[in-house]
Amino acid sequence: MKIYIKFPTQQKKELQIVLYSLFMLILFLGSCKGKENNGSETSSNSNTNVEYNLYSDIQYENIQGVDPDLTSLDIYAPKTTKESNNPFPVMIWVHGGGWKTGDKTNNLEYKIPLFISANWIFVSVNYRLSPSDIPSDPDKLDPNRIKYPIHEEDVAAAIAWVNSHISEYGGNPDNINLMGHSAGAAIVALVSTDESFLNKYGLNLKVIKRAICLDTAAYDIPAAYEIAPDWLKKLYYNAFGTDSAIWQKASAINHVEAGKGIPAFFVVTRGDQNRMSISENFVKKLQEAGVEAKLIYATEYSHSEVNDAIGNPSDTIITLELEKFLGME
Repeated sequence: MKIYIKFPTQQKKELQIVLYSLFMLILFLGSCKGKENNGSETSSNSNTNVEYNLYSDIQYENIQGVDPDLTSLDIYAPKTTKESNNPFPVMIWVHGGGWKTGDKTNNLEYKIPLFISANWIFVSVNYRLSPSDIPSDPDKLDPNRIKYPIHEEDVAAAIAWVNSHISEYGGNPDNINLMGHSAGAAIVALVSTDESFLNKYGLNLKVIKRAICLDTAAYDIPAAYEIAPDWLKKLYYNAFGTDSAIWQKASAINHVEAGKGIPAFFVVTRGDQNRMSISENFVKKLQEAGVEAKLIYATEYSHSEVNDAIGNPSDTIITLELEKFLGME
């Protein structure tokens, strides 16, 4: 049985106005969900229900003609930021992708809750990328492409921005740490040993407290190139060219010296012995220079699994050792 209610014309118009206003109010409240007056977004991780304030797409550098996303960063801060009197340690994440692909939002599923739950601020950065289409003949490379040292210069610019501004988000500029995977690990290693990148901003290596490098062989580019399969060789000459002098300059192992203020290193390696020996030589040289350096063997993992392991509850090889290294216990 259907019941029809007939309203007088005036009441009908008033009811339509009320319903329309209610509808618009619901839309407005929905659009505001999770937003705060300070421009942050309140978010949570579906795996752990850890809540945090997200400040997205902050420009750390403006370069004419460059996509702003490539020189931006995201800040994930504990919800207690405003109420805390103690500034939070900071972890800056540098993604991998062969220097030619990747994004600051990739593979963060377990990393964010790991650091947020320990009351750390997590900062993920983008940087300009080398071409994704690499010719088989290195002589056909565009000489004006994005390549070394641009990746490292961008990350250094991001570090300088964090050093100047992270206190505004509750972070401690005296406790800035770097972590990267694959090409990102190579960038972290080089920026943490070659002081020239930070010197540009009036900073030195002491601004970095610890460096975490997850599975790269690019500490020594000539050695890494020699053992690389053809597809990986293309990544190296796309990112670094073919000049042997540039390869030496772009190799972090050649910048390790005592007394430079090089931060403590946490290095994860895997693969065959030839590949792991490059990491072993890098760690040995750090230790000989008086730098704290810890080497973790993750031979059970693939290259991508090393990245996925950080913060993963099922990981028993890397995360616990990383927490000890960072003093998160």
